[in-house]
Amino acid sequence: MKIAIQTTDGGKKIANPFVRAGGFLVYDVDEWEIKNCHYCPEKTLDQLIESKEAVEWDAIISRGLPKDVKNQLERMGKEVMITFTDSPSNALRAYLSNKMQSEMIL
Repeated sequence: MKIAIQTTDGGKKIANPFVRAGGFLVYDVDEWEIKNCHYCPEKTLDQLIESKEAVEWDAIISRGLPKDVKNQLERMGKEVMITFTDSPSNALRAYLSNKMQSEMIL
């Protein structure tokens, strides 16, 4: 599973929804373990939707997205998580915890 987190500062913080994002941290997760993390710089939301990289992403974590972008990502089959934390690692942990709990219920 690939999870992308919209960031600023080269991936140090999750982007504020009112500020242009610097890029995306992309985590490769397998069996609930982070296998790899890399940074995809300078993607606007429009570029994100059209990019080859985003096709491979299963989920996107952000502190806020325009409704039309969120809906378009969901139509593309992406899970979208809106978070209030500015820490990529905390947001990733919360996403994985929620995902693991929902899979255990099913």
